[in-house]
Amino acid sequence: MWSIVVAACAVLGASVEPTDAAAALTSPQTGPQLPRLNVDPTGVIAAGLGDSADWAHQFHVAFSASVSGACVFSGQPFNCAVSGFAGDTPAWHKAIEEMNGSASSTNNHCKSSPNVVDVGSLVDYPRRHCGQNPVVIPNCFDDVNYLKKSRVFLFRGTHDNVSMPGAIENVDGLLAQMITQPQASIKVVRDLPFGYGVPVPTTPYVGSSDPAGYDGPGECLRHVLDSPMLRLGTATAAHWSTFDQTEFFDQAVGFQNLGWVYVPNRCQNLNGQGPGSSPCKLVVRPGKCSPPATDFAADVAGYANYAEANGIVVLHPCLGGAVDTKAFPHAPDIVAGRLDVYGQLDLNYVHQSAPHMRVIGAMVARVLNGAGKPTGYHRPSTPVPSRTDTSQLRSRSDLAPTPDFVHVPLPALGIDKTSVMTAGCSNTADFSHQFHVAFSSIVTGSCIFSGMPYHCAVTRFTNDYMVSKSNSTAAGIHCDGCDDNGTLTYDHCKNHPLNVELDRLWAYAEAPPTGHVIDDPKVHLTGARVFSFGPTHDRCYQPPAMQNVAAFHLRYATNPKQVMLVENQPFPHTLPTNATPYYNTNGNVTGAGYDGPGECLQHVFGHGSRLYAAPASDDLKVAAMWLRINNSEFITENNLAQGYKEGAWLFVPPQCAGKSGGGCKLIVLPGGCNAYTDVTPPGLTGGSDNDFARYGLANGFVVLKPCQGGPIDQNLYPNNHENLRGMVDVYGQMSPLYATQLGGQMEPTGKMIRHLLTAP
Repeated sequence: MWSIVVAACAVLGASVEPTDAAAALTSPQTGPQLPRLNVDPTGVIAAGLGDSADWAHQFHVAFSASVSGACVFSGQPFNCAVSGFAGDTPAWHKAIEEMNGSASSTNNHCKSSPNVVDVGSLVDYPRRHCGQNPVVIPNCFDDVNYLKKSRVFLFRGTHDNVSMPGAIENVDGLLAQMITQPQASIKVVRDLPFGYGVPVPTTPYVGSSDPAGYDGPGECLRHVLDSPMLRLGTATAAHWSTFDQTEFFDQAVGFQNLGWVYVPNRCQNLNGQGPGSSPCKLVVRPGKCSPPATDFAADVAGYANYAEANGIVVLHPCLGGAVDTKAFPHAPDIVAGRLDVYGQLDLNYVHQSAPHMRVIGAMVARVLNGAGKPTGYHRPSTPVPSRTDTSQLRSRSDLAPTPDFVHVPLPALGIDKTSVMTAGCSNTADFSHQFHVAFSSIVTGSCIFSGMPYHCAVTRFTNDYMVSKSNSTAAGIHCDGCDDNGTLTYDHCKNHPLNVELDRLWAYAEAPPTGHVIDDPKVHLTGARVFSFGPTHDRCYQPPAMQNVAAFHLRYATNPKQVMLVENQPFPHTLPTNATPYYNTNGNVTGAGYDGPGECLQHVFGHGSRLYAAPASDDLKVAAMWLRINNSEFITENNLAQGYKEGAWLFVPPQCAGKSGGGCKLIVLPGGCNAYTDVTPPGLTGGSDNDFARYGLANGFVVLKPCQGGPIDQNLYPNNHENLRGMVDVYGQMSPLYATQLGGQMEPTGKMIRHLLTAP
């Protein structure tokens, strides 16, 4: 541990009135400016323990264009602290409300109750929160594509009583979705008997007094900097210096007047000559400091030892300064000297523009020879609404019929048995594809807008990365061949499609295990027509995800032209309609003019011939043709327990109704809805459902919209997250039969289609 005395004293750990804060910010400079240094811009990493680990992880994700990795000791996932999950307790929600939407170290469900965390949902925030059509939030996050080559070190001791088992595994589960080669790029250590902390060589195991010899800073640096030969040196006290932090902030948000920076001799010179002519690396390790005699945390001193021997600058911004508690009335952790990893200074605390992110970001820019001058930050005068998502807290009461609506039995319509197709986007595309394959004797085509191949989610492939297993990362997935201590990366078929081995998926479909009822694809998929769509700016489905879907069907298609692959349209993750603009198109109010439903139907039903939809002026007429169906005769208690809802929507154009209406085609659009309680029919307020229905009116297509996404039985499926938040079942989190005709959400839809095929 280092102890260095400085002459100047900063404001330490106090809540202050605005006048006092202003005085603190206008006091004379208490140290030299943070220097510009010759730092390799590809060699910047963040590191920390506890709140500083949370911050290091969020700083890495938000500034991924300039931060290449992170050392996370006892951390939590990005934006997790304020994200509500279906398993959260009423007490957690109440505490969030009392903090005006912020979380706190005493109400940190991501560390104290990590089993409630829905790892699969966390990735959507960094991928899509800043906007796509267009990117609308300035100073938000860098593009997540920069994270693909990142390197991360994750650590939790087995006796850590601050960060519970599962917390660091959830960080692993999140990052594994966004890093291209997690096997090589993520290192997780969770089997050593340490308590909470960053172990250094002198740290003993719990229950022992002998040094264990484990070097946390060294292990982290060797991995994250991809430098296994890093040498341990000895830091020189003279190379530690203070710098003036006040130029980087203009409001009392917890920074002291002084920060610390360690600059080894070889990193001193920027003029292209002398010892500083070769670029150095940079470790950013913020935390609470204790002036005027600064006792550095053991890990900070450890980083400095490696810095001296290997040309690494250590930037140590100091927290524990004044906090304007009138401007920030819900900031107990900031007053205590912690970083804002709970939204106490800004509900958008993970944005680049948030106070702690912006200030330290400016410091890093200075060291990298940038201007480093931040803009002023002012908390909005109007309270920002909490981002806590309480919509996931559903009960079985949403199945109760509404007496104002008329519900009719599902009619028999004599649908053309050669013209039944499924369609969907993302989660519902996955389901549409799996339903088409499993029921290929009655389904003849599908339109897959960003989907994954059949039975892929639970299949382990040779090059798959095994995420550290916990209740949240495993989520009840039925994975054959997974390690005892590992589980599949969530959405591995979308995030790492190059690892997909189609022969394993074909083998399952062609020779399923006993009890897995699937129509023979070698017989029934030979004539299938498939439209596979992957937009160029899809952040959720990486190439070649849609090529894999197309290739799955090409194995069976009699003619390759039956399978159409579209990968040249510059949309984000979406099922585009005429009104959808291209990715990040500013000022486009009319859309790009690409008709996704029309292109899909032209291929599957039109066999390449153009089809025309009823005009938008007929929308009210179309809305009147949707029927609310009582489908309870097709649903079992098991289906209800797995999230299938009583009530479905059925669009029946006039030419398809009654005894004379036989021979119409059928489109099946799976997804979340509730025909018992929905006020308006599908698509009337936006989305593609109405477009499909307008094509139905003009061409004689019936549209069936089964309603999934209902509450699941949490006693039967305690670790399920995907279906608990209303998604359709494409991950096998409830049953290994999920992709078969006996799957809890597959079986009733199959029954309804067979009924629609019968003659009226």
